[in-house]
Amino acid sequence: MLSSVLGKAETKPKEKREKDPFAPKMIYPAYLNSRKTCSQGRRVPLASAVEEPTLMEIAELCKHLGYSVEIQAKAYSKDWLQRGRVCVKLYKEDKSLVNADVDTSEQS
Repeated sequence: MLSSVLGKAETKPKEKREKDPFAPKMIYPAYLNSRKTCSQGRRVPLASAVEEPTLMEIAELCKHLGYSVEIQAKAYSKDWLQRGRVCVKLYKEDKSLVNADVDTSEQS
């Protein structure tokens, strides 16, 4: 009886969000950690990874390369006990690269 009163719930198809290539990029330490496997969240090749990177090291390196950075207290879903990520702005307001000497995934 309750189902006849309420009727069937309408389901709407999920809309895909378009990725903004000029949006800031988020870097979690797990992305670069050589002690993590890919399934644990590492996103760079093992040869390019480092052992236990810290937020401050990542932020310092990005600043050294000329990027604007912000440290945020967010947790990565695959490593939720470690809080923190670095928000890096790769592009200026005019949508040109901050550091043209560094290749981005959009350029490759």
